[in-house]
Amino acid sequence: MIKVRSNFYLQICLVLSILGVSTMVLQAQDKFHRLYPAQNDKNVLSLDAIQTKDGSYIALHIELEEQENPQDTIFGDTLIITSFKPKGDVNWSKSIALSGSYKSFSPRFASLASLVQAQNDSIYYNLVTFQDNLPVNLMGSLHLNGNLGFLKAIGTTNNKSDNLGPSTLLVNYNKSLFQAFSGVVDNEQSIFINKNSYSGNSAWTKSLNITSGNIKLNETFLGFEYADDTTFIMTGILDLLGTKPFLAVFDTLGNPVMSKSYSDLDFDASAPFAYNAHKFSDGSYVLTGYLFEVVPPSTLVKGFIIKTDAAGNVTWSKKLVVNQDDMTIIKHSIIDKDNNIVLAGANFSFADKKTYPFMLKMDKTGQVLWKKKYDRTDSSFDFTGSLFQTRDNGYVYYTTSSKDGLTVPSFIKTNKEGQTGCEMDMTEKILVDNAFKADTLVWKVSNATDFSNDLVVKTKAHNFEVPVLSLAVRPFCPNEPIDWTFDAKVDGATAYKWSDESTADTLRVFKEGEYSVMVTINKDVCFVLCDTAKLERYTKPQAQINLSLGNFCTNGKQTLSLGYQPGHPNLKTINWSTGESAIGSIEIATPGTYSVTIVDECNETATASINVGPFPQKLSAATISGNPTVNCIRGTISGLLTASGNAMGLGDMTYRWSTGASTAVLSINDSEVLTYTVTVTDICGTTATATNVVALKGAPTDFQITKSITGLCKDKSIRLNITTSSFSPKIKYNWSTSAITPDITITQAGTYSATLTDGCNNVISKEIKIEESEFAVEDLVYAKLFLPDGTLAANQVDTSDAYKDAELYNRSFGPVDQEKYCFDDITEYELHVFNRWGQEVFVTNRITEEWDGTYQDKAAPSESYLWVAKYKILGVAKTLKGSVTMLRK
Repeated sequence: MIKVRSNFYLQICLVLSILGVSTMVLQAQDKFHRLYPAQNDKNVLSLDAIQTKDGSYIALHIELEEQENPQDTIFGDTLIITSFKPKGDVNWSKSIALSGSYKSFSPRFASLASLVQAQNDSIYYNLVTFQDNLPVNLMGSLHLNGNLGFLKAIGTTNNKSDNLGPSTLLVNYNKSLFQAFSGVVDNEQSIFINKNSYSGNSAWTKSLNITSGNIKLNETFLGFEYADDTTFIMTGILDLLGTKPFLAVFDTLGNPVMSKSYSDLDFDASAPFAYNAHKFSDGSYVLTGYLFEVVPPSTLVKGFIIKTDAAGNVTWSKKLVVNQDDMTIIKHSIIDKDNNIVLAGANFSFADKKTYPFMLKMDKTGQVLWKKKYDRTDSSFDFTGSLFQTRDNGYVYYTTSSKDGLTVPSFIKTNKEGQTGCEMDMTEKILVDNAFKADTLVWKVSNATDFSNDLVVKTKAHNFEVPVLSLAVRPFCPNEPIDWTFDAKVDGATAYKWSDESTADTLRVFKEGEYSVMVTINKDVCFVLCDTAKLERYTKPQAQINLSLGNFCTNGKQTLSLGYQPGHPNLKTINWSTGESAIGSIEIATPGTYSVTIVDECNETATASINVGPFPQKLSAATISGNPTVNCIRGTISGLLTASGNAMGLGDMTYRWSTGASTAVLSINDSEVLTYTVTVTDICGTTATATNVVALKGAPTDFQITKSITGLCKDKSIRLNITTSSFSPKIKYNWSTSAITPDITITQAGTYSATLTDGCNNVISKEIKIEESEFAVEDLVYAKLFLPDGTLAANQVDTSDAYKDAELYNRSFGPVDQEKYCFDDITEYELHVFNRWGQEVFVTNRITEEWDGTYQDKAAPSESYLWVAKYKILGVAKTLKGSVTMLRK
């Protein structure tokens, strides 16, 4: 069996020998420099590149058309989108040709093309095309696999100018795409900010114009960058008796937050062009670009850097000069994860007559950390390509170079020190101080009308002419002798190193094992190709038989399938014990033992057998089991009913109850429904039905008859109430009074009975006897102590039982006047009070008249007195006797 790892270009291959086993260890190559010439010898211009979340890269290019007259404008009509693997090898590449009225791309605007990966992982891009000789902004999308999404022409109805140019697309905090481009409104150069959804639909477009004095926007090559969750940064060029760069900060609704323009104080004839602006984590900014210094008869080009505070005021500024006579531009700049400034650009060496790319890294104070040049290739002097920090903390400078007279993409991947493996340190003192002054800019924001047109394109695969290393192998049969030669020849290779330390471009081997090679390429700059292949023998085949239902439901037969584990992937013969030779499966109609024998292309043999037991049984009957609990008070049932079918060997069955439930077990909760039906279905579609009727039977419901007295005197009555453990409307009541309510009210003594019928139709009866005395009025109550002179001193009060009741302490002596004693219904009342000598000291026939403690108009002494009371209450005669103690001070 062949096991070949994918070709990993651009990686370092280390050979370790452990316990005599040779193993190739692959380390991710964190640095290389490669060129990518097109196979059709077309000039390809690099526009932009990004690293995606999975560590690979996506790059945007245009294919330039040849011009018959060198004076003609260079243009291209084909867009190229390429995916690179993390080591720099091409994953896929597609060309997109415009059709219809949209015909060409201009390199003049190519530097403003851009790519971004959004939060939905799709890739979005934009650039400029032309329609009727007017520039139009394009925006498109594609998936990581290269499949195209939408492609639209987007702009405003106002930008009728050949000065249109879009800038970087951004993904903001609320999952939207923002882009900026320039155009004309009322014959005045303007900037537009456009917010779009991920489907390319515009949410709004804002027009931005400067209102500061006589300052106007230039034919602006905009820089546009996402700063944080609330702001974007824009930079560009102003015209005011020359050229000035500007820095503008806008919120995510397109409203200006801060803006400054900058003047070169050291050189009056300077014309700075700003191209990039970034925000540091502390809120300060950096602005980079290049400037023209007019020194007759020459015009020199130098890079510049302006560092500002959070308000845009200059804290330091520098000019980038490699050699005084050189042309030096800063193409791109970034702020990396450590808040350092990284610059990438091109330098034309006046001495060497050659343009080469360079990179420089400095801290926030302007101190240079390292500076490298990559002079193995020529560099273009345009502003195409991009610079970004990679996931491994290195950097990518994707730009355009020259090779054999052609324009080709140049992929410079460095480590965090700017090294590619073929770079050189720049020994020149590059940075010199250069003073800039900041002035405030004021912007006017207004709404603009946008448009969007879907475009039709043609796509096809595109190829770059890049070296490919792939070690060819094949597997060997178990008993076959091994004699194999690996061939690692690659165009441009200068050195080979195999896992056995040999250095030829081929390797002959005679045994199984893993073999690897590292090939050094000095063609198209410098990089390394590595590949690992493994020579193996086929294992001996194994066979097994798998049993399945197959067409059992329709023809009653089961299926036996051959399970083959190679061995050689191709079989020569298959023989079943039934005499059949089917490769995949056979059908059987009866139980028994079955076998199969196979022979592969290496003449290796394998045999398998299976014992098939009784065949499955289709469903013919269904049953319901379970014994739900009956609640006789409510007349309901609760519990579980379980359905089952008698199918066997057919897997799970399905269930459908009359309640709509579809589980085997039906849960019933206080249901009044007593009849349940279920339909069971097996996997063959056979059905069976069962019905269960629950009997509403159970123990009789116990109850009690309680009584309570209501009313007083003539209106006194007794309420009789039937109580059970819980209430239910299903219970029926029947009293001996013919009442059918749970309670009745009676006014006469006697025996009363009640009959209760519960939800299970159980009948239970009970009775209660009510005595006459339960309707009688309570006897009058008289005080045991009274105090005609008022409250006594504490030491005079007897604390025995006779004096404990506070309500019995009175100023006069008579019956306690409470409603329950029914004074209004008492007749023939008499009260007689006697002293201990038997003399009557007080007598009255009025119940409201009480003894005040005097006798013969004098205060009677403190002592105990006897009393007798006679009266009738509701016709019943009463005689009461007692004693009372009178206490005086």
